[in-house]
Amino acid sequence: MVAGSDTYRGAASLALAGASSSGCGSIRAALPEALAGTIWQQHPQVVVSLDPPAELDPQRLDALLVGPGLGEANCWPNPPSWSELLSWRGLLVLDAEGLNRLAGPVSQGLGLQASRWLQQRQGPTWITPHPDEFARLFPELAGSTALEAAAQAAMSSGACVLLKGARSIVAAPDGRRWQLLEASPGSARTGLGDVLAGYAAGLGAKALAASGNADAAWLAAAALAHAQTGRRGETPRAVSHQCRWQKTWLSCVYHNTEISKCQARTGLLLCCFASES
Repeated sequence: MVAGSDTYRGAASLALAGASSSGCGSIRAALPEALAGTIWQQHPQVVVSLDPPAELDPQRLDALLVGPGLGEANCWPNPPSWSELLSWRGLLVLDAEGLNRLAGPVSQGLGLQASRWLQQRQGPTWITPHPDEFARLFPELAGSTALEAAAQAAMSSGACVLLKGARSIVAAPDGRRWQLLEASPGSARTGLGDVLAGYAAGLGAKALAASGNADAAWLAAAALAHAQTGRRGETPRAVSHQCRWQKTWLSCVYHNTEISKCQARTGLLLCCFASES
């Protein structure tokens, strides 16, 4: 995880809490100096460094999360070279400022549109934009409905898209889409996006390690688990702890069962759209 800044110190901690709740086996974090010396008090299990890994070893790293709390003015870490990330075959999860950097300075520096950069990635990519971040990444989709825009963005970029909103949407490059059918203001509080990014990255890392495939259904499951716990109105840190108990639909994904088939007996609030619709 590459996260945190002097301005947004709590974001890294919340993302780490989300990742820990996913049950992933090992977490490493590149943090600014202001955080690196004290984060062990909250997350003693996390291996901390001041700089992102110089080399992305696929034998040691299944997923990389870039973005929570980096801040616009943050000058300390650039993630591993964005050119290097193109050829890395692990799961890349981009959130918050990671998305803004891709849409702005990275695209300008490489002379590529964000969607084109995503197309060239050789490993799976998950992106978790809110509507403003999505508009910066995919300006050509302005005017489309959220469901249509997310689907078109996923198909054109090759990335799995979690478009956050009152009823968040997850879209896969193959045309599958999921949408939360119910919403709660409790899921939209400051800090919960950081929890979601960490939790999703942890689930994706586990999926990739276990099956070699970071399918979009895992991203949909993460969004659903996060929404269910957020509805209870607890603090972001409490939500991160509650996410670890959201087992039923994660088991459905692991056993290749459609999440929507479990809706009647679990009360899940997710609608699945087939690719042809």
